[in-house]
Amino acid sequence: MVAQAVELTGFVRDELVGADLRSQLMQRVVDLHRPTLAELGFGPSRPDEDWRAGERRAIALEQLALVGEDPATRGELALRARAYLGLGADERIHPEAIAPNLVALALEVAVREHGAAVFDALVGRLASERNPLERSRYLGAIAAAVDPALASRALALTWTRAWA
Repeated sequence: MVAQAVELTGFVRDELVGADLRSQLMQRVVDLHRPTLAELGFGPSRPDEDWRAGERRAIALEQLALVGEDPATRGELALRARAYLGLGADERIHPEAIAPNLVALALEVAVREHGAAVFDALVGRLASERNPLERSRYLGAIAAAVDPALASRALALTWTRAWA
């Protein structure tokens, strides 16, 4: 459900709304979802938290980060992704840094915000990572690169065995 909500809103922003209204739509998305984030925070979920709260948190964060492109949300997600990866520290995975259902989003945002540093760390981990979920998260974040040089490198990876 989260992916569909973001895809639909992103489609409206990119394809149906003219450039003159795009920033207004993005601000509306931020205004709509910021209260949910204020209520629920970035997580992780509390033991007594209803599962729907986690779903609401994920929708709010994806809308804020990917559609509204909210700098504060993107910055916090990128920071948590770097902590998750142990970048600049012990280079080990720290699952306590972010809720499990937000890891993929955080990694995607981190690649977009921090570029080659995060991209290279993820590519470097692919060779040794055996957990299919982690590999999927890494590949999704690598594929989300919007910087032309990184996007080109991501495409080039598809022609090698580096990701296999």
